Amino acid sequence: RIWNNSAERTAWLPSFLAYYNARRPHSALGYKPPASRISGNNLLQLNS
Repeated sequence: RIWNNSAERTAWLPSFLAYYNARRPHSALGYKPPASRISGNNLLQLNS
């Protein structure tokens, strides 16, 4: 893809990252998207 300026590229990046990480199948992951490897309880915890 060719953009006319940096603003166009910046506007496009979030949708590309969402596709790449959440929908695009990766062969190294058994044709599952990377997001499928994250558990539903993937929260940062504070330990005191």
